[in-house]
Amino acid sequence: MAVPFTGAFSFVVCPRCHTQVRVSTAARVPDEAAPPFPSAAATDRVAGGAGKPSDEYELPTADEIHLIGPPLPSGEALLLRGARFATAGAAALVLFVLVNNLVLLVGSAPAAVGAAAGADHEVVSIFLITPTPVSVASLGGAAAATWHVGLVAVIVASCALLLRQHARGAFHHFGGALLGPGSPRLDEPNGIFLMARLFCVSLFFTEAVVIGVEIAGGTTSVPDWIAEAPVGELLVSLAHASVWEEVVGRSLLLGLPLLAVHWAGRGALDRPAWSYLTGGKLAMDAPAVAFLIFSATAFGLAHIVGWELWKLPTSMVAGLVFGVLFLRLGIHAAIVAHFLHDYLPAAGLLGATEGYLLLLSVVVLALALVGAANFIRYLFVVREVLEYGGVPPHLGGPTPAPAGAAGARWAARRAESDEPAPEGEAPLQRPPPGG
Repeated sequence: MAVPFTGAFSFVVCPRCHTQVRVSTAARVPDEAAPPFPSAAATDRVAGGAGKPSDEYELPTADEIHLIGPPLPSGEALLLRGARFATAGAAALVLFVLVNNLVLLVGSAPAAVGAAAGADHEVVSIFLITPTPVSVASLGGAAAATWHVGLVAVIVASCALLLRQHARGAFHHFGGALLGPGSPRLDEPNGIFLMARLFCVSLFFTEAVVIGVEIAGGTTSVPDWIAEAPVGELLVSLAHASVWEEVVGRSLLLGLPLLAVHWAGRGALDRPAWSYLTGGKLAMDAPAVAFLIFSATAFGLAHIVGWELWKLPTSMVAGLVFGVLFLRLGIHAAIVAHFLHDYLPAAGLLGATEGYLLLLSVVVLALALVGAANFIRYLFVVREVLEYGGVPPHLGGPTPAPAGAAGARWAARRAESDEPAPEGEAPLQRPPPGG
């Protein structure tokens, strides 16, 4: 069996059973002898998820997998291993930033609550994105103070849930990187490593745009309403953005329309209806990708209000990052990533020492450099997605059903089961009634 190889990964995925085979153990065939790239629709067998074969099919061995494309030179292979090792280090730094932000959030909560309670004007706005923000309610005084307490609880709970789900796997990956196996993979199913990689990409892109605008003679200053706001009220606004913008940007602009399209188009859902609003284990099929781009665009346009045009591309990329995390892991992961972004300035606002601020600056620079390497690697992923004709299953795309009687039994088993897909496995799509 011949499968395409673009160099984006250190493994290839069998288009039939989705087994991952390391490149170092696979044989290669000349480009001119290669068959055409198999599409998802042409896949006639599946083994129920990456690396999880069913007992109905025989999996190909490494000797039966042939790669299309030239082998990686040893120098490039070493570079990829270094990039993976750097990403493992970046994940550790992201956890450091997360702990830093959580300490600042909880430690400053009394001051923020006091500032909100003592304000005689609007402190937070409950808004919808249309795509320009439309305020539906304003909170100030005791209502804003109570709201902030709830925000702190939601952010802390989101961080705790992410760590509970993925901390053990992250520890395993840290050990693997130190021993040299080359983890984590670019399609990393572990939530902490996936969030760290995407956060680094978003951070790099933001820094690159800011530098580019300044080189071009533009300005990237913050709006006056942010620069002139009291510290306590600004901290409330940062926590509010981390949570509420994910509710309106991901649950309402991504999950809700995806729920409507899946129900109207197939008459059945991949997951329970409520899970479309909370996200997690939602396959990145064509409607999901379309609404992912739509929600990220609306998220970017909403940030133009009060900011300059430079905020559009950075917010769009951040929206894509939060949307991918929403689909694959859940809204709690999107909230954590948003919190990582927005609460970074809190240390300076709360008067941290110059030494500590310098340390944070070095950490942010290191994360941006890792993000630059991964940004380039994701360009290869985009090429693979375009060649595949959709998001492949090992990157969160839908897994096609087997053909024939095996497919009918497969669909029946999944239709009767309410168990969520295992970590890293894309949810399998149920066919519409009569399909």
